[in-house]
Amino acid sequence: ITNHAYAYDKSESDVLAEDVAIIKPQPIILSVTKVADKAEYTNDDDEITFTMTAANRGSGDAESVNLLDEIDKLIGSNGNALFMTWKATITELKSGVVVSVDSDNNVNSNHTLKAYQGNEFEIVVTGEINQGIDDNFTNVFTAAASTGETASANVTIKVKKQAYNEGMLKVTKVASKSEASVGEVVEYEVVITNENDNPFSGVRLVDRYPGGFAYIPDSTEMVNSGPDGVFDTSDDIQITVEPTKTNQLFFDVGDMNIYGKGDSQTADAVRIRYLMRVSVGATFGVYTNTAWAEAPPAESFSAQNTSTNYVVKSNLASATVEVMPDKVFDTASIIGKVFEDHNGDGFQADATADDVLIDIDLALGDYVPNSTFIIQDGVETQLKDVTGK
Repeated sequence: ITNHAYAYDKSESDVLAEDVAIIKPQPIILSVTKVADKAEYTNDDDEITFTMTAANRGSGDAESVNLLDEIDKLIGSNGNALFMTWKATITELKSGVVVSVDSDNNVNSNHTLKAYQGNEFEIVVTGEINQGIDDNFTNVFTAAASTGETASANVTIKVKKQAYNEGMLKVTKVASKSEASVGEVVEYEVVITNENDNPFSGVRLVDRYPGGFAYIPDSTEMVNSGPDGVFDTSDDIQITVEPTKTNQLFFDVGDMNIYGKGDSQTADAVRIRYLMRVSVGATFGVYTNTAWAEAPPAESFSAQNTSTNYVVKSNLASATVEVMPDKVFDTASIIGKVFEDHNGDGFQADATADDVLIDIDLALGDYVPNSTFIIQDGVETQLKDVTGK
């Protein structure tokens, strides 16, 4: 394209000056854009959407233009990927035709971009935000023609999404009675609640019980409240579990999830009930059971951490029971008498003795005949001697 410019004198029609500019149309001029649906993302957000467009403003068609967005390179400083999963949809805008839909793969496809924006491609990537993210991310979208022309656009976002197991759980513990005697059964109830904005995974309850108490097998009842966070409702989940017993009880609780957002947010709560018997070895006094929740640390959910250790993730909750003397076996008095059952009939016979014979071994001539007397109730009675004795 040649463009001429002249300066001349109107009266004499003489050209005073002239200049020429030659414009050579570029066959390929790539044009790309990239935006995010928000600038910052928090625990209230579940997804991020990136929208990109690509077109050719040049005078010639661009064949095999590579559209590239490397989603899998969006990695936080702790090694956690920005997205747990994502979906990319490519649409040709002028026709409205969906060209492709792909999941969990980078955008990496080739298309013909027609001259003078004869067509335009839109790429929408929607990803589910991962846990444990606190970083700025810059995502770059690039279009590259096979003839060497390139164009790129980027967007930077701030993402702060708490990881699993951040913060502390709350544990409460009560006993069904405050006093018990040897042989009696005590029911304990422990409730674990999550007042944080993030879920917990791999939770277990540890109960340290005192000597003199014994767990009754198959007595555990564990209930997860479900999404409403309230026990004894239709969404409760009954969990069959028996504790691991050492000098402590270990109950595997599992995951405690979060539901909803903001003021409508609810969280799983877990209630554990179990029975313990006061054993014969228990002495009188106060006995305390202490329970707490444990879980892997938040850092263990980082891609750079392989630790599986448990750490304390709650307050310590206690319940006390006083072992008291048994009213029958420990404090009772037995009143009665002992007798010898000569005839074996199980009853005490009349205590009257008949035909009592007194036999005294004396040397002959030492005894004075008829000199034996018995005194009963102050009355003296002479006893007759038995002939030959």
